[in-house]
Amino acid sequence: MKIKILCYPTFISLLLLCIPALACDFPSGQRSANIVYLSDSHGLGPFGEALDLWLRQRDRIKAETWVVGGTAPWQWINPYTRWVSPMGYHDEGCSGSVPAPRRNLGKVTTPYLPTFLEKYAELSDKYIIIALGANATPNNEGFKFLQTNVTKVVKLVSQHNFKCIWIGPPRMRRWDNDQNRAIKRYEKIYQALIIGIEQASASDPESTCTLIDSRPISYYPAQGGDGIHFSMNLPEHRQAAKQWADEIILQLESLLN
Repeated sequence: MKIKILCYPTFISLLLLCIPALACDFPSGQRSANIVYLSDSHGLGPFGEALDLWLRQRDRIKAETWVVGGTAPWQWINPYTRWVSPMGYHDEGCSGSVPAPRRNLGKVTTPYLPTFLEKYAELSDKYIIIALGANATPNNEGFKFLQTNVTKVVKLVSQHNFKCIWIGPPRMRRWDNDQNRAIKRYEKIYQALIIGIEQASASDPESTCTLIDSRPISYYPAQGGDGIHFSMNLPEHRQAAKQWADEIILQLESLLN
């Protein structure tokens, strides 16, 4: 594999933003794909680990993963400030490479998505997998804000010729234990995701994104953990996360081919 440095002027300063771009050495004439995976803290545990490993095992792909705890779509497109999380992960690699261990987590800053996507401007067969939404503020204004920013993200990635796949939040015990709150929050978040994607397509038919509903294909163990995140240290949590990842991967297999 090769590393080259791409530099782009930022619109908020005259400084250049220099982003290292990984180039994979694939046989000429063979189709290859570029896959970007963005996630909140659900990508830090066994679910994200399983998904990242699966991506690297595919033939002729370059995969880049950004997982930043506490983020919703806004933190990736906010032009005024970058979100810094004490727990995050960034890694990229070509087919056959092994992701860095998820236990080596540290402080990570969200890239500014419009600038970041320019790094892939000259490439084709581009996919972006987005797993954001669980951190929406749980009130009507928060859900509306999520919806608006989903529309912005879908239009943005489509303008950069990425095929978009959005993974919705899974079942979580902390939400499920309060049935009234759970029903409202799950429904409101998924409604925001669905309408946000629809509004992007309504304003621009080329702006499309496939939403995967994680609710019917995930469960959260009755014991252990914080009720939100799947623990790397508990076998039942790793199993639940693996089941969720396996179901997601089944759908990704068809969407990425």
